[in-house]
Amino acid sequence: MAATTIKLDQKIFFTGLIVAQTGLSIGGTDTGLGAGGADRVVIRDPLTNQPYIPGSTLKGRMRSLVERLYGEFGPSPGAQAGGPIKKPATPETKQLGALFGLAADDSTPVPGRLAVRDAKLRNARWLDGQRDLDLPYTELKTEVTIDRITARTTPHHYERVPAGAIFGLDIVVTTYQVDGTADELNALLKPLFLGLRLVQDETLGACGSRGYGKVRFHLDAPTTRNAEAYINGEPAMPLDGVEVPADLRMNDEELAAVRETLN
Repeated sequence: MAATTIKLDQKIFFTGLIVAQTGLSIGGTDTGLGAGGADRVVIRDPLTNQPYIPGSTLKGRMRSLVERLYGEFGPSPGAQAGGPIKKPATPETKQLGALFGLAADDSTPVPGRLAVRDAKLRNARWLDGQRDLDLPYTELKTEVTIDRITARTTPHHYERVPAGAIFGLDIVVTTYQVDGTADELNALLKPLFLGLRLVQDETLGACGSRGYGKVRFHLDAPTTRNAEAYINGEPAMPLDGVEVPADLRMNDEELAAVRETLN
């Protein structure tokens, strides 16, 4: 049965840091590269020329890994490749669908509740001061492919954001009251924390099997702004009842070392 009323309950704000622990390669346009340049370039902000992590890249990687964890998502019976997927069936995967949203052809009237904003570079001045970088804010990594029959080698040059680069994490989770029933917050946030945890233990971006893309997250304590606060123009306040998991928080010593390099 379709919902008849949908009302904003609250918006929850998670901010923090993404620390590249190995080189990070998230591809961008190669427009303007001349002969002898990189075979794969990183995406950059066209106004600042600084690399960034698109929100869609992080969100998509999180969702893919969580879906793989539960193993319940795949093509609907009889669907062609790229067609509709099977709908969530268990409570856990239903919360996953609620958080990330469902396919456009689904009859649910409630939109996805997760927004992941582009992660801007937070220590550009520190990176700009590193003398051994090949390009502004980035390095060139030479990879070699070997023909297993002829043993012929072919070098490729990949641009990477180097280890030590720090990006700002900015996530918003919106909860609703559907027909008077509010989203169960901790259940809704479970796939969010799962996704971040899996990315942290997997890779982000290209060439993960080559050692690229290891990242570490740090989440600050979340804040919230409910419907009444928006109507009255009140600021966001600390969120009670939700604790960031320990494996998604740096300790004081780690955090102090990271913050020394921030702009």
